This record gives sequence, C-alpha cells and structure tokens, in this order.
Amino acid sequence: MKLGFLICDHELIATGVKVTPVDDYHALIAEFHKKGRVSRGWILPPVKRVTHSKHERVVFKNTEALENSHIFAMPSTHDIEVDSGGEDKSKFMILALGFLYGLYLAPAGFHYMYRVAYEPGKLTGIKPVRMDVEKGLSYISEKYDQLSTSERGQLYAAIYWFLAGQSASNVWERFDSQYKVLDGIYKISGIGRCTHAKRPSELALAYGLNPPSWAAIPVHSNTCKLASLRNELVHEAKFHRKPIGYSNPGENIDIEFRAFNLKLICAFIGLQTPYITASVSSEWISTWDMA
Repeated sequence: MKLGFLICDHELIATGVKVTPVDDYHALIAEFHKKGRVSRGWILPPVKRVTHSKHERVVFKNTEALENSHIFAMPSTHDIEVDSGGEDKSKFMILALGFLYGLYLAPAGFHYMYRVAYEPGKLTGIKPVRMDVEKGLSYISEKYDQLSTSERGQLYAAIYWFLAGQSASNVWERFDSQYKVLDGIYKISGIGRCTHAKRPSELALAYGLNPPSWAAIPVHSNTCKLASLRNELVHEAKFHRKPIGYSNPGENIDIEFRAFNLKLICAFIGLQTPYITASVSSEWISTWDMA
C-alpha cells in the first residue's frame, strides 16, 4: 500500500512491517523542493480562483482573487508491507509511522485538510533518532494484534485526530480536537465511569504520568480547569470565560494538552520511551530514545 508524504530516503524494517521509498522518490522530493508551498514546517494547500457574482464583476475591479483549497492531495513517497492483518492493519501502521515521525501520513487516495506538516517532529515535538521508528513500529504492530476490532478503531481515531486536528488555525479548534482525543483514550483505558472533571487526573494515575496543573481539582471546587474550558466551549460558545475568539487561557495549554495526550497514547500502546514521564511543560523538542 502506498503512502505519503514523507521525506525519508531509506528503508525501514520492523517486526512484521516494511517501509520502502517508491522508485521515483528522489524525483518527487526534488519537485517538492522546487514547487512546494511551505512555511515553518507546514505544507500549505494549493490556491484556486474564486467565482464572483454578476454584481461583483461589474462593481469590483479585482477579479483575480484566490483562496486556499480546503482539501488537497500529496504524492505517495513510500510503500508499506505488513506480514498479516491485510488492508486494515496497513492503514493503521501508516498512521503509526506518521505518529513516530510527528507527522500525519495517509494512504494513497486520501486527502489532507487545510495544511499538512512535513518537518519531522512538527506535531509531537519529538524527532526520532537511531532505531526509534523501527522499534516504535514493532511495539505498535504488537499492540494492534492484541486489541479487539473496536479498540483498534478507537485508537486509530485518537491518533488520527491527535495529528490531523493540529492543522486547524485557531487555538480553540485545536483544543476541541485534543479533548476528543482525551475522551477517546479514556474510552479504551479500562477506567471506570467518572466525570469529565476527574478524567485527566484518573488517566494520569492509571498510566503513571505527572498530572498537569490544569488537571487538578482545587479545594472547594468540583471541576478542573481543563473540564471547565471544555464545558464553556461545548455548551456556552465561550473559551476562557469570553466569547470564542476573545480570550485564550493564560497557561500554554495549546502545547501542554497535546503533550499530555501524546503521553497517554504512548502509555496505552506501551512504547518504551522516557518521554512518557517527562513534564508536559518541559522543553517541546525532544527525542523518543526508544528502548
């Protein structure tokens, strides 16, 4: 199964998984370097001409207006082979490959929304070194084989939205995406029923993570800051006590929430990396150092 878009010119071999560059890989990368629309690690969508009403064509002088495409395709740079599991597992391992590189990778024929990261580590803050990707693929392949069909589907959804949800431009949209990821991991965690206010701290306890400050429930309160932000956004069209777009949280929750979810995903899968126990407020750029 073909996949893209990944800048990696060597073969990757893990337990039951093999990833190889396509025959015209170097030509594709050369074309990307020649014509790619990029900014700070992101590939920007192609632009297209917009249409105008009859009135606009008469009144307005500028009829050359352009807008970004909402969805777009990228060329396939690699092939993936799995020893078992067929097409479903191939698609899952494509997502896993992207996760380990800190990118959203998709099977051929899939489309991207808004923008897509190309710089390794862009979506995770983690750049793989040495054999990190091969070891990570082996762990994830083994975990996939252990899960039920419904658990596989939920883990796929959580990883996919953790990565793809970061393409959004606004912080409240990214927050909403990451909250869905948190709920997705909670669903398959095996933790008993609990309120939204308790879920972050219960997940941290279950997986041995250092709970962030915004997951704590203060004395004389029945909710944590994360749940409060979520409830306002979902039910009141507000974010950080103001109408959406008028205020952002004081803490760097945009990065810290992603870091917390990343640790949850890693812990659920069983990846052997010291990153799991690092603080969510620690330096953003890190390495897996996979055991």
